[in-house]
Amino acid sequence: MIEAEAQRAAFDATRELRIALRRLKHPAQLQDNPLARTSVVRARAAERHAQETHPEGLALRELLIETMAQLDRELAAVAATEDPVETKKMRLVLRGLARGEGVAAVGRSIGITPGSHSARMLYRVQHLLVRQFLQRAGQMAPAYLKRPPAVGFRVRATDMRSGGRVPLAG
Repeated sequence: MIEAEAQRAAFDATRELRIALRRLKHPAQLQDNPLARTSVVRARAAERHAQETHPEGLALRELLIETMAQLDRELAAVAATEDPVETKKMRLVLRGLARGEGVAAVGRSIGITPGSHSARMLYRVQHLLVRQFLQRAGQMAPAYLKRPPAVGFRVRATDMRSGGRVPLAG
Protein backbone atom coordinates (compact mmCIF):
# COMPACT_ATOMS: atom_id res chain seq x y z
CA MET A 1 0.00 0.00 0.00
CA ILE A 2 2.74 2.45 0.96
CA GLU A 3 4.77 1.50 -2.12
CA ALA A 4 1.76 2.16 -4.37
CA GLU A 5 1.30 5.59 -2.79
CA ALA A 6 4.99 6.38 -3.29
CA GLN A 7 4.78 5.34 -6.95
CA ARG A 8 1.70 7.52 -7.41
CA ALA A 9 3.45 10.48 -5.77
CA ALA A 10 6.48 10.01 -8.03
CA PHE A 11 4.21 9.85 -11.09
CA ASP A 12 2.40 13.02 -10.02
CA ALA A 13 5.69 14.81 -9.38
CA THR A 14 6.96 13.80 -12.82
CA ARG A 15 3.80 15.07 -14.49
CA GLU A 16 3.82 18.34 -12.56
CA LEU A 17 7.50 18.88 -13.28
CA ARG A 18 6.91 18.37 -17.02
CA ILE A 19 4.10 20.90 -16.88
CA ALA A 20 6.27 23.35 -14.92
CA LEU A 21 9.11 23.02 -17.43
CA ARG A 22 6.73 23.82 -20.30
CA ARG A 23 5.65 26.97 -18.43
CA LEU A 24 9.07 27.98 -17.19
CA LYS A 25 8.85 31.42 -18.80
CA HIS A 26 5.44 32.15 -17.25
CA PRO A 27 5.64 32.68 -13.46
CA ALA A 28 1.89 33.33 -13.27
CA GLN A 29 1.20 29.81 -14.56
CA LEU A 30 3.93 28.31 -12.35
CA GLN A 31 2.21 29.91 -9.35
CA ASP A 32 -0.68 27.43 -9.77
CA ASN A 33 1.56 24.35 -10.01
CA PRO A 34 1.42 22.05 -6.94
CA LEU A 35 5.24 22.09 -6.81
CA ALA A 36 4.99 25.79 -5.95
CA ARG A 37 3.32 24.80 -2.67
CA THR A 38 6.36 22.97 -1.29
CA SER A 39 7.93 24.49 1.80
CA VAL A 40 11.25 25.19 0.09
CA VAL A 41 9.58 27.11 -2.73
CA ARG A 42 7.43 29.08 -0.30
CA ALA A 43 10.42 29.94 1.89
CA ARG A 44 12.40 31.10 -1.14
CA ALA A 45 9.43 33.13 -2.35
CA ALA A 46 9.11 34.87 1.02
CA GLU A 47 12.86 35.51 1.17
CA ARG A 48 13.56 36.70 -2.38
CA HIS A 49 10.28 37.62 -4.07
CA ALA A 50 7.98 38.94 -1.38
CA GLN A 51 7.30 42.17 -3.29
CA GLU A 52 6.69 40.47 -6.67
CA THR A 53 3.29 39.64 -8.13
CA HIS A 54 3.89 35.86 -8.42
CA PRO A 55 6.41 35.02 -5.71
CA GLU A 56 5.93 31.23 -5.65
CA GLY A 57 6.04 31.06 -9.45
CA LEU A 58 9.32 32.97 -9.54
CA ALA A 59 10.79 30.88 -6.73
CA LEU A 60 9.77 27.64 -8.46
CA ARG A 61 11.34 28.86 -11.68
CA GLU A 62 14.60 29.69 -9.89
CA LEU A 63 14.68 26.32 -8.16
CA LEU A 64 14.03 24.46 -11.43
CA ILE A 65 16.77 26.37 -13.24
CA GLU A 66 19.23 25.73 -10.41
CA THR A 67 18.31 22.04 -10.35
CA MET A 68 18.82 21.73 -14.11
CA ALA A 69 22.17 23.52 -13.87
CA GLN A 70 23.29 21.20 -11.08
CA LEU A 71 22.22 18.11 -13.05
CA ASP A 72 24.02 19.43 -16.14
CA ARG A 73 27.23 19.85 -14.12
CA GLU A 74 26.90 16.32 -12.76
CA LEU A 75 26.33 14.92 -16.26
CA ALA A 76 29.37 16.82 -17.53
CA ALA A 77 31.48 15.27 -14.77
CA VAL A 78 30.14 11.79 -15.59
CA ALA A 79 30.98 12.26 -19.28
CA ALA A 80 34.68 12.18 -18.46
CA THR A 81 34.47 8.75 -16.83
CA GLU A 82 31.59 6.99 -18.59
CA ASP A 83 30.06 6.90 -22.07
CA PRO A 84 30.50 10.45 -23.46
CA VAL A 85 28.10 9.88 -26.37
CA GLU A 86 25.24 8.80 -24.11
CA THR A 87 25.97 11.62 -21.68
CA LYS A 88 25.94 14.14 -24.52
CA LYS A 89 22.50 12.92 -25.54
CA MET A 90 21.31 13.21 -21.95
CA ARG A 91 22.61 16.78 -21.73
CA LEU A 92 20.82 17.64 -24.98
CA VAL A 93 17.59 16.30 -23.49
CA LEU A 94 18.15 18.39 -20.37
CA ARG A 95 18.62 21.51 -22.48
CA GLY A 96 15.49 20.64 -24.46
CA LEU A 97 13.52 20.27 -21.23
CA ALA A 98 14.81 23.69 -20.16
CA ARG A 99 13.40 25.10 -23.42
CA GLY A 100 10.01 23.54 -22.69
CA GLU A 101 10.31 20.64 -25.13
CA GLY A 102 9.45 17.06 -24.28
CA VAL A 103 11.88 14.14 -24.18
CA ALA A 104 10.32 12.57 -27.29
CA ALA A 105 10.63 15.82 -29.27
CA VAL A 106 14.29 16.21 -28.32
CA GLY A 107 14.94 12.56 -29.19
CA ARG A 108 13.41 13.03 -32.63
CA SER A 109 15.44 16.21 -33.18
CA ILE A 110 18.69 14.30 -32.60
CA GLY A 111 17.61 11.40 -34.79
CA ILE A 112 16.45 8.84 -32.24
CA THR A 113 13.29 6.94 -33.07
CA PRO A 114 10.68 7.04 -30.29
CA GLY A 115 10.44 3.26 -29.75
CA SER A 116 14.16 2.55 -29.61
CA HIS A 117 16.17 1.59 -26.57
CA SER A 118 18.08 4.87 -26.80
CA ALA A 119 14.83 6.83 -26.64
CA ARG A 120 13.78 5.03 -23.49
CA MET A 121 17.15 5.77 -21.94
CA LEU A 122 16.64 9.49 -22.58
CA TYR A 123 13.72 9.47 -20.14
CA ARG A 124 16.31 8.79 -17.47
CA VAL A 125 17.18 12.49 -17.61
CA GLN A 126 13.63 13.40 -16.71
CA HIS A 127 13.70 10.90 -13.85
CA LEU A 128 17.00 12.32 -12.57
CA LEU A 129 15.62 15.84 -12.76
CA VAL A 130 12.48 14.91 -10.82
CA ARG A 131 14.54 13.10 -8.20
CA GLN A 132 16.96 15.99 -7.77
CA PHE A 133 14.16 18.54 -7.58
CA LEU A 134 12.31 16.53 -4.94
CA GLN A 135 15.52 16.18 -2.95
CA ARG A 136 16.11 19.93 -3.08
CA ALA A 137 12.49 20.56 -2.15
CA GLY A 138 12.84 18.26 0.86
CA GLN A 139 10.25 15.82 -0.45
CA MET A 140 12.68 12.93 -0.98
CA ALA A 141 15.68 11.70 0.96
CA PRO A 142 18.97 12.17 -0.90
CA ALA A 143 20.56 9.14 -2.48
CA TYR A 144 23.81 8.38 -0.74
CA LEU A 145 24.94 5.71 -3.17
CA LYS A 146 25.55 6.81 -6.74
CA ARG A 147 25.31 3.19 -7.88
CA PRO A 148 23.93 0.11 -6.21
CA PRO A 149 26.65 -1.98 -4.58
CA ALA A 150 28.03 -4.77 -6.71
CA VAL A 151 27.04 -8.16 -5.37
CA GLY A 152 28.92 -11.20 -6.55
CA PHE A 153 26.91 -14.11 -7.88
CA ARG A 154 28.31 -17.60 -8.21
CA VAL A 155 26.47 -20.80 -8.93
CA ARG A 156 27.75 -23.65 -6.80
CA ALA A 157 27.73 -27.34 -7.69
CA THR A 158 24.99 -27.94 -5.09
CA ASP A 159 22.84 -25.36 -6.85
CA MET A 160 23.30 -27.18 -10.15
CA ARG A 161 22.11 -30.45 -8.55
CA SER A 162 18.88 -28.72 -7.56
CA GLY A 163 18.02 -28.20 -11.22
CA GLY A 164 19.81 -24.89 -11.56
CA ARG A 165 17.42 -23.10 -9.21
CA VAL A 166 19.36 -20.68 -7.08
CA PRO A 167 17.72 -19.45 -3.88
CA LEU A 168 17.81 -15.65 -3.81
CA ALA A 169 17.90 -13.59 -0.68
CA GLY A 170 15.08 -11.24 0.07
